[in-house]
Amino acid sequence: MGKAFNKKFLTAVCQWLSGLLLMVSANVSHAAQDILSAEERAWLVQHPEIRVALNYDGMPLSFLNKNKQQAGLVDDYFDIIEQKLHTKFTYVAQPSAQNLADITEEDADVVAAIADDGEFNSHWWLSKPYLNYPLYLIARNNTPADLTLKKMGDRHVTVVNGSPAHEFLRAYYPNVAMELANDACDGMRHVAFDEEDAILIDLPAASWCLRDKGLLNLKAFEKTEFEHKISIGVRKDWPMLQNILEKALASISSAERAEIYQRWYGYNVFEKSWLHQYQLWLAAVCLLLLGGGIVRLCIANTDAQAHMLADLSANTEFAAPTQSQGTVGRKKIINPLLALFVAFIAITLYAIIMDYRWNTQNDRDLLIIILGIVVTLTLTGGYVLGGLRRAKQTDALFSSLLTQFSLRKKSEQLQQQQHQSLLRQNGALLAIADLQLIDWHDSQQFFQKITELAAEAMQVDRVSIWLMSADERIFKCESFYRRSLNQHASGELLNRQDWAEYFQALESTPLLAIDDATSASDKRMFMDGYLASNNIGALLDAGVWANKKMLGFVCFEHSEGPRNWTLYERNFVRSIADIIQLSVEIAYRKMAENALIQHQNALESTIKQRTAALQYSSQLSQFLFERAPVAIAYMNIDNEILAINDEAEKLSGYRREAMLGKTFHQLFSGADNLSQHQALAAQVASGSKLEGTPALIRRADNSVVQVALWRSKETNVDGKPFIITIAQDITQQKALETELILAREAAESADRLKSMVIASISHELRTPLNSIIGFLGVALQSTLGDLTSQQREPLSRAYQSSKHLLALISDVIDISKIEAGFLKTHIEKFELKPLLLEARQVVSHSADEKKLALGIECADHIGLETDKKRLLQVVLNVLSNAVKYTEKGQVTLKAKVLKGQLIISVQDTGIGIAEAGLANIFKPFERADSRLKMKTSGTGLGLYLSQKILAQLLGGTIEVKSKLEVGSTFTIKMPLKMPKSKSGQTASMLEAA
Repeated sequence: MGKAFNKKFLTAVCQWLSGLLLMVSANVSHAAQDILSAEERAWLVQHPEIRVALNYDGMPLSFLNKNKQQAGLVDDYFDIIEQKLHTKFTYVAQPSAQNLADITEEDADVVAAIADDGEFNSHWWLSKPYLNYPLYLIARNNTPADLTLKKMGDRHVTVVNGSPAHEFLRAYYPNVAMELANDACDGMRHVAFDEEDAILIDLPAASWCLRDKGLLNLKAFEKTEFEHKISIGVRKDWPMLQNILEKALASISSAERAEIYQRWYGYNVFEKSWLHQYQLWLAAVCLLLLGGGIVRLCIANTDAQAHMLADLSANTEFAAPTQSQGTVGRKKIINPLLALFVAFIAITLYAIIMDYRWNTQNDRDLLIIILGIVVTLTLTGGYVLGGLRRAKQTDALFSSLLTQFSLRKKSEQLQQQQHQSLLRQNGALLAIADLQLIDWHDSQQFFQKITELAAEAMQVDRVSIWLMSADERIFKCESFYRRSLNQHASGELLNRQDWAEYFQALESTPLLAIDDATSASDKRMFMDGYLASNNIGALLDAGVWANKKMLGFVCFEHSEGPRNWTLYERNFVRSIADIIQLSVEIAYRKMAENALIQHQNALESTIKQRTAALQYSSQLSQFLFERAPVAIAYMNIDNEILAINDEAEKLSGYRREAMLGKTFHQLFSGADNLSQHQALAAQVASGSKLEGTPALIRRADNSVVQVALWRSKETNVDGKPFIITIAQDITQQKALETELILAREAAESADRLKSMVIASISHELRTPLNSIIGFLGVALQSTLGDLTSQQREPLSRAYQSSKHLLALISDVIDISKIEAGFLKTHIEKFELKPLLLEARQVVSHSADEKKLALGIECADHIGLETDKKRLLQVVLNVLSNAVKYTEKGQVTLKAKVLKGQLIISVQDTGIGIAEAGLANIFKPFERADSRLKMKTSGTGLGLYLSQKILAQLLGGTIEVKSKLEVGSTFTIKMPLKMPKSKSGQTASMLEAA
């Protein structure tokens, strides 16, 4: 029992240590991950020196320690940011808080800790606050409990000079008398020693001073409405650094923040924890659980000894343990009782230490470490030295007795099990023999009965029967039985090549017996994971052979650990294999007989069906020949007409009797087209076919008819060649085609003329509008004199309406030029990323007004050979729409090359487009209905023009996916190089159609 307890104790300790190491390694691996994209990492490499401004005038926020090194909350956060980014910053001294607004990008690139006061935001980009804490009013313990800033009366409040508390008190409580202190700890001392009445300070600084200076008679009275928010300031011309620092702050886990918070803040010294409030109840519960555990341990130990003595007494060949031996067992109770008692004392002392207000955290940590070492040494030494000797004596006594007793019991049980097993196996063989006498129409049902009886006889969980396919490469499972689930399955396939080593072993021996399937040598025969995943401990497999050919195999799998297969069990498996071999041969014989009968019946049925089909085909051919709406003629190889239908008489004007026996040339060819018909006849005679070939034939009245000829050389059932000719009158069809061509040319001419007129007046439309816009702009700039508010408002509206009209006219003219074929393309080689940056710069002002994040994800050096101006026009149309219909969130412009095709997507978090509106957004003058439709300007031509430019100029397409109140994604797909058919002047819309 002592050894077992030692083993369990060491196992639990090892599991705890391994779990701790896994947690540490997981945290380390997580920290080692790179959170930046390739573009952001490249930017950091290009900017190796990033200057960070730090101020050292506030503890514990940021200060210089005794060794003149920077320390504090801000420094710890920037240490973590450096680890996350795998980089090092250059730290420079920061001026005092009053001169933060005077810092420029020449002084520093990043300001480590600044407050968002509105004014400072005009010079720097501010991150999300990473430190946020309120101000507290702190006074001595004997101060009235209802003390607040509004009830200060004639009392004096101390604040740190230039701190947020100083500014807050001066702005919102000007009537309160203030006393200025040089630093937080100096102000806290003044209040603690009754030199001042109270202090207004943030909680981290207060906790730091209380712990560092040992001030015990102070407490917090009021939490003010002011919250001090600390952010990181980044120069606004480095937007990439903004994204990098935001990612670094977002990747700081709550555990890391808690560690920094605990290091500089500790716990709230002004509030008692729930552990301190309910310490008496917790102590009572711990005592109750401890007492219950001790009583349960004593009862369990006594019961275990009583059961052991009773088992030994039941065996008459062994004497019961003496009284001294029982005493040795009972003495073992002392060790766990002593350990529990010492643990209870340690818990009590720990609670006392943690509850007491020590002067410093170091003193408390030192006492805890000393207490832990003393308790560990006491428990380990007492347990090992005191229990080792008694455990050895007790284990030696009981192990010798139990070993002899268990050997005899096992021998008797083994004999009984073998006898029962033999009876089950004989009964199963008799039952299977009876099954063979039944005429089974379903062989699978027969195999299921065999596997079920065999599994019960062998007491194994899994029995399966597999038969080989005709190609001798695949084994199919005919029956698989799980005894524990009483469940049958079939149909699984095994490839002989995948299990090559297993089948080689099965073919080399009559019986493959594996007692321990977990051994390394046996594992190699199976595919990885098969034994472990199915919990197989032992196998007993036998091949099914006939005429020295393997037909299949039967498999017995034991799933409760290793198993020593007995001689009776091996013989039983061989018998099952022989029964399966005999059953398979009988089944194959029956299958062959049935297949022969079925083949004979199928052959007779096929002959009848084909005879009927030939008769039907002959009747159908005769019907089609006579009723066909086209002229049909059968001719021999010399072009002599053998048979014609009624339509041929109508088309030619000849009677049937006059046409039979005459050649095609004698009847239908004249002097002007004889050579054409002779050439067509020679072409068909050589084996070619005529498929709708136009030709002229002369009718009986010498009139000429234009027909389409289908003519081919065929062979009849006797093997003789003949020629079949089909003619269709296409005179009216040709006349209609001529009329349609003339009508199309007229429509194209009218459409092209309309587009040419619109495109040609572009200068006349734009010139006066440009003049109007220019004069209105000059007037609005007060160049012609100062304007009143009543004059400025209508002039501004006129200015905006003129610009809107100019954009509308430009889009209409571009569309007209495309349709008229006048819009020229200019192909040039350029890189994509500068073009996307230019597009973002154009819409960045609108995005900044809405405070939208406007990002670009594009790899460097993506080269294009197309029209740069038109591609920029398309990207700007889509990107400006995304900014226009996005109220908050972000707009992301992505570009990549996939399978030689450029894919540009614009994704936003805007209002989205309804399903009904998606079908109309690419139509001219159409705008999707939304709540922003009236607030935003637009012509409804941007997307229509973009689609036209992509389809008819750049050889691309544009698609959209959208969801209401979630956002939209527009995807542009186009080749990296403009197709030759798209370069130069485009075709008109009618020609493109």
